[in-house]
Amino acid sequence: MRSIFGGSRVAIALSALALVFAMGGTAFAAATVTSASIVNNTIQGIDILDGTVTKADIRDGTITGADIKAGTIQATDIGDGQVDGLNILDGTIATNDFINGAVAPRLFAVVAADGTLDANAGVSQTFFNGEGNYGVQFGGQTLAACALVVTPFNTGVGAVRFATANASGDTVTVHIKDATTAPVSHAFNLAVIC
Repeated sequence: MRSIFGGSRVAIALSALALVFAMGGTAFAAATVTSASIVNNTIQGIDILDGTVTKADIRDGTITGADIKAGTIQATDIGDGQVDGLNILDGTIATNDFINGAVAPRLFAVVAADGTLDANAGVSQTFFNGEGNYGVQFGGQTLAACALVVTPFNTGVGAVRFATANASGDTVTVHIKDATTAPVSHAFNLAVIC
């Protein structure tokens, strides 16, 4: 009687043996390929499954700015407190790089009794509006949500009782009064904290 497989038993045995070696050979190859087996610079991005390279796979200090495509890193990619002034080149950040209100402008004025400006940051002009009344304009700044701190200096005993300030648009109005609440011209410092 003839075999249901047709052909000789020797051919079937050799075929089975070849199949076992072929399967075992693949498993052997997969188990023994190491980084030493791979020629340097032969693995490409296409050879790596997406999402399989992690931080643990990258040696510290090996990725630089030249390795990163411009515009690919977003704020959500950077952990809190990871970037400080040492990581930023001088002159590379402008006001429009910040969301509104993220950075307080540095605004101040040191005003003489006659209304002239002795020192400042952000002041476009000052006004002397009569005894004890001054205006300090911070050109283009909106001051509605800012805190105003005005302090007369070198007051002497009883010379100045208080100073008040209020903002409208980009201008701060300062009123200085003596112990009798009469307006008095006097030098002052003004700090605007936004």
